[in-house]
This record gives sequence, structure tokens and C-alpha cells, in this order.
Amino acid sequence: MRTIRVLAAVIAALVVSVPSALASRAELRILTPTASLLGQDAVLVGSARSYFDDKAVAHALVANTALGQLVAGGLLGELDTVFTYNQQYNAALITGIGGIKPTGNASWSLFVNDVLAPVGAESTVLKQGDKVTWLLDPDYNLPGPEFLDLKLVKRTTKTLTLSVVRAGIRPVAAVGARVKVNGHTYKVSKQGKVTVKVVGPWFAQATLSGTVASQRLFGDR
Repeated sequence: MRTIRVLAAVIAALVVSVPSALASRAELRILTPTASLLGQDAVLVGSARSYFDDKAVAHALVANTALGQLVAGGLLGELDTVFTYNQQYNAALITGIGGIKPTGNASWSLFVNDVLAPVGAESTVLKQGDKVTWLLDPDYNLPGPEFLDLKLVKRTTKTLTLSVVRAGIRPVAAVGARVKVNGHTYKVSKQGKVTVKVVGPWFAQATLSGTVASQRLFGDR
């Protein structure tokens, strides 16, 4: 069984000006090439229905957007998230997350279910169980960066099967990645999977040189 920190996203509704609609909750990770701003676990959080831009002006959002989730996650994770309103496109620009404001060719990139989002965060509507990742790209003119996504495939009384995806412009099996389970390290197969013998509680995380480490997964049996 996978354990995810569940944030009470209703708190965000008390801070923003329009009540939250939290029918859908999705996993959230906020990453730089060297760190995870919300800790090593995926965070399950809902979506706020408004945001304040850098001029302290409130803007309404439709329900369950990736932008609204970032607002709620930023508030609950005590991250300094800055939005600039673009009047020409009637949309928000993310100019800073966790105090990190990209300059030059750098930008914050949005991924949903390990795929680069084709539209902006304000137009990306999330479903229950979606996996959302914000990744700081140091230079959008260059390849990368990439991050790992660790998934539980199967659990029996004696074994554990995990898969590892290398996410980026196009998600692929993370061949050559290493998965550490209860302190022991295993190499991922060509199919991007690893099966290990585990009895009782377990925890796991995947790493691969040149990519951002995966979230941590936990199980009580």
C-alpha cells in the first residue's frame, strides 16, 4: 500500500478570495534539478479557486486547475509562489515558486502524468489521481532536465514489484536506474521494473545519474 501525505487543502479556501472546489485531488511535486521543494514524498492536494497576482489583485479560477493546485500546495507548504497576470492573454504567468524566480531561458515547466502539459496551468484541468510535477528548467533551449517517477505495480505477501519512468518531453522506462528498498539497492530492468523480496513494511526511492530522484514510496505490509 502506498502512503502519501494528505494535505487538508480546505485551508487554502480560507486564504484565497473565492471558495475552493476540492472534488478532485492530485499528487503534487515541485522540483529543481537538485531538490524537491515539498519534501521527498508526493503530496496529495486539492485546487484553490483563485489566486493573487504580484499586484495583490485577485483572479478567479475554474475548478480543479493545475494553477489552483499550485496555489493550494504553495500555501500549505509555506512556499513563496508569485504569479504575474498577463492582460494580453488573460492568464497567469508563474514567475516564482519557493522563492526561485527563473531568469534568462529558465522557466517552470508543468508535467501531468509524466507528460509535458500542452497548455498552461490555468487551462489544465486535473482529475482525481493525476500526478502533477513542476520542474525548474534551467534552459528551455537545451535538452532536459528529467525526473523519475516511481510506481507500485504489484505487492504480494513476499514480493514487491516497482516500475520507474524517466519523465521529460517523452516519458520512457528508466533503464539503468537504481531503486533502494529498505536500504538495499536494486538495478531496474530493461522493462523499467524491479521485483524484490520484501516481508512487512517497506520504503523505496529511485535514482539515476543526471535526473531528479523519484518520490519516496512507503508500504505497511
